[in-house]
Amino acid sequence: MRSILTLFMAVAFLLLSGCSEPKNTDAIHLPTVGTRAIIKQYSYEIIAEVTNVQDNLVKLDYFWHGEKAYSQKFYKGLLPVWSEEDGNIKELDFQESKVDEIFPLVTGNEVSFTATMTRLDDGLSQNISVTLSVLKETVMTITGEDHKVFMIDIARIGENDYSSYETIYYAPDSGMILKAVKRERNSQTFWRILKLEKPENDDRSTIRKRQRRSGTIAI
Repeated sequence: MRSILTLFMAVAFLLLSGCSEPKNTDAIHLPTVGTRAIIKQYSYEIIAEVTNVQDNLVKLDYFWHGEKAYSQKFYKGLLPVWSEEDGNIKELDFQESKVDEIFPLVTGNEVSFTATMTRLDDGLSQNISVTLSVLKETVMTITGEDHKVFMIDIARIGENDYSSYETIYYAPDSGMILKAVKRERNSQTFWRILKLEKPENDDRSTIRKRQRRSGTIAI
């Protein structure tokens, strides 16, 4: 009897060990350093390159005509939390655990938290209220490849009538925003990624031949 019970337990163990948890297809995959994107903003093309990924922060440098013009950091590739342009640096001091409440991304999920936005060049800061709302799930196609994206609203409300509203299309499989519309006061900015290039396929000189005139960008 004992030998039969032992055999049964051994078989059960083998069956259980052979089972694996279902793959989470919505897991966040942060981009690899060297990943590059061709971005179209209105009729202009800009190059963005992932230059650092550390502690869930993805840094993107933006280029015109081969010259770096602007940099940003995104928490998990989703929430802009740092920017630098012409020596002017803005930083968002926030609690990561509050942002993480939006995950896993599901339509209807929403999270709100308070953060402090500081301009490091002059030390001025203000408290702002940030709300992330997952509106829907959809698909974007980039150079023939489909990416599942989540349409997310990001609202920032602060002091002195400061407000900023942004709708992003975030792809968990690449850990990047593929499209965005930003509204501040009476202005609106739209951009989208036309092409993603992994480091092994990177050809900086070829891409930069496609760039056009210099200008300003608000991402």
